[in-house]
Amino acid sequence: MTVSTDHLALILTLAALIYLTRIAGLLLGARQAPPAVARALHYVPLAAFAALIVPGLAVPGEIVPRLAAAAGAGMVALRFGKLWAAQLVGMAVSWAVRAAAGS
Repeated sequence: MTVSTDHLALILTLAALIYLTRIAGLLLGARQAPPAVARALHYVPLAAFAALIVPGLAVPGEIVPRLAAAAGAGMVALRFGKLWAAQLVGMAVSWAVRAAAGS
C-alpha cells in the first residue's frame, strides 16, 4: 500500500493541528475562561449533537418516520431526562410510523 504525497501532507497537517490544540489546552493550566466564553462553551455539546443528528433527519423517503421519531424521543428526553427511554421511544415511533405507512 502506498500513500500519495497529498494524503501524507494532509495526515501530517491534521496531526500537527491536533497536537497543537492539545498542547494549548495543557498550557492554559488552571486559568479560568472569561464569563462570556464560559457561557458560549456551555452550548458546544448541544451544537455538536445537533450537527450529528440533523443531517440524518432529511433522508429522502424517510422524512416523516425520522421526524416523528425525533419528536417523540425529544419529548421523552425533556420530560424524563433519561437517554435510554428517549432511544426506546424514538425507535418505537419510527417502527410504528413505518408500519402504518406500509414501508
